[in-house]
Amino acid sequence: MRIVLIQLGFLGFLLALHSCSLFRDKATVSEQTNGTWIFKMGPARLIVDPNDGAKDIFLLIGDTEYITGKEVRKEYYGSSLWIAPQSRFWPQPKALDFGKYSVSKLENGIRCRSQLDETNGLSYEKMIIADATKQAFIHRYTISNQSDSSIVLAAWEVTRHPKKGMSLFPHGDTSAPGTRYLDASIPMTLSDGMVWHVYDLTQKGHPGNDSKAIIDGRDGWIAYVFEGYAVVKVFEDVLPVNIMPGDKDVEIYVDSRFDYIEIEVLSEKKELDPGESLEWQVE
Repeated sequence: MRIVLIQLGFLGFLLALHSCSLFRDKATVSEQTNGTWIFKMGPARLIVDPNDGAKDIFLLIGDTEYITGKEVRKEYYGSSLWIAPQSRFWPQPKALDFGKYSVSKLENGIRCRSQLDETNGLSYEKMIIADATKQAFIHRYTISNQSDSSIVLAAWEVTRHPKKGMSLFPHGDTSAPGTRYLDASIPMTLSDGMVWHVYDLTQKGHPGNDSKAIIDGRDGWIAYVFEGYAVVKVFEDVLPVNIMPGDKDVEIYVDSRFDYIEIEVLSEKKELDPGESLEWQVE
């Protein structure tokens, strides 16, 4: 995820997204006494917990928290790597989402390796790097097939944010069938090739139901904007034909009961033969 100062307005945001950093403080990474790792870069502080699925459990920029924790919802919090399709991999494998990962220190980052997901025959690796030049916490994921049969899957990054602020991203061709699904309870604005969504605490979805917008993205980025900064996911754009059925590469989820939303991005689907891996990066 990239951290972008947006006080220069929308044009400044786009320039920062595609060019140089607005702050060049040296990035540091260190282990804390409770086993978590803290990444420091400019005004941003990211905490990763290898004992809890190697999730991003805390992101502070200035004095503002940008991802929600267990205090909002004890089952779903922070930023997670999941695997799609949800119809097959649900609930998400414990080894992936809640298991203990081994850790090795890298220059400006860490490499976390999961235990074997015995149910699906998969193993997971997460490499998190702080890159001050890009003002980004880069996440490189590897999903490896350790079983003796082929598996079709996609990588899926899910980040929970406060139900405040707004999100925006460029969309692809939404005129073709199946390129978008917009839940009427999530007010979206599609204008000039962009999708805009402003969040507030009144957006609870349908009574008793959760709400989701599923749209083909374009150019490989989506931003969550709040309190003067944008948290931007930058990823490889995926054509609809290469995505899992029922999914798109950009999805927004609004929980009906708890005060958080999810910004979700997906990789292209891939068939993994025994011994093969899917590698995917979000920065």
